[in-house]
Amino acid sequence: MKLSDLKKFDDFLCSKTAEIKILKDNIGNLELKLVELKSYVSHLNESLIVMNAVGVMNADESNNVIGEIVTEALQAVYDSSYSFVIENDVQRNQPETNFYVKIGDKKYSLRNEELGGGVIDIVSFALRVTAWAISNNRSDNVMLLDEPIKNLDSTRIPRAGEMIKKLSSDLGLQFLIVTHSDELMNIADSMFIVKKVGQTSIVEKVQ
Repeated sequence: MKLSDLKKFDDFLCSKTAEIKILKDNIGNLELKLVELKSYVSHLNESLIVMNAVGVMNADESNNVIGEIVTEALQAVYDSSYSFVIENDVQRNQPETNFYVKIGDKKYSLRNEELGGGVIDIVSFALRVTAWAISNNRSDNVMLLDEPIKNLDSTRIPRAGEMIKKLSSDLGLQFLIVTHSDELMNIADSMFIVKKVGQTSIVEKVQ
């Protein structure tokens, strides 16, 4: 082997040795970064768990207030065996809130058809009013409702009317209700009938 060939081989070997050293250094740096990233992810997961727990606890406080108001509305229309339950949980690293109506010891999801439309109407009405009451940026103290208890049986409508009147008085909130229910109309403080004559709507106050 010629001297020049040995020199080329030596240069090649030195070059590859230097490349291997650089790669080893890079591997070392990447391993350090990987450890740092794993630690960072671990801290993020711990923070997420804490944040979700805090979120659930804060939600529990406000949900207690909401639950009490909706429960009062249900019991005013039905009876004391009815209550409204809000449950908070963490699923798939996300806080979740679920609504239920309890009748005695049995709990029903709001999606359960066994509850009946009347119960859903009362829950929906009470939640709407509660959302307005606890809002930081309330609208004016007037709420327009279109057939809010249309699924409630006629025997319970007088009780629902008294519940609506109590909420109106307690919150200083005026309800303007559009309805075809004679039972609900008879409970109103003021009643107006809207008739359409041709292309004209005529509003008459009923004494």
